[in-house]
Amino acid sequence: MPGFVVTVDGERLLWGRTKVEEMFALLVGRGSEGVTTGEVIACLWPGRTADDSTQSLSRVTFKRMMDTLKEKGVDDIIATDGRKKYLLTQKVECDLYRILDGDQEKIRLYSGEYMRQYSWAETGNAQLSSIKMANIAVCDSGTGLWLCKAGESNCGSCLSWGRELRCGRGQ
Repeated sequence: MPGFVVTVDGERLLWGRTKVEEMFALLVGRGSEGVTTGEVIACLWPGRTADDSTQSLSRVTFKRMMDTLKEKGVDDIIATDGRKKYLLTQKVECDLYRILDGDQEKIRLYSGEYMRQYSWAETGNAQLSSIKMANIAVCDSGTGLWLCKAGESNCGSCLSWGRELRCGRGQ
């Protein structure tokens, strides 16, 4: 997954401001769990207290994000319940959600670069790395060690630094 990129109908969405994009990224990262205003402030403006000023800043950023989504006709992907804001994950196509759902191709392609530009995403990156490692096992082929899909030693589709290789057993 190269960086955080949002597209609508194949066209990259331009947010205009970095905090607006980061707020959307946070909503993507939290998915159906959602975020409170306090959590938004803690993530987007770390070190600042959740006072009237930062709460206002959060509201303005959220409005700008919604305006950007509305311009593209996709503002219906965000919901609020008064306390939290949510991304309606069933309405979006997202590599993150495909990995979490066990999509083996997306897991294989994951390079450890999940939203690295955001410090609050470190936990998510660790979780994705764990998923990737849980789906890869070491295969002792007799000709060396290779990384294979977990549970499929001598599978014929070993991975070595992104290249497909044969296990080498019986060769």
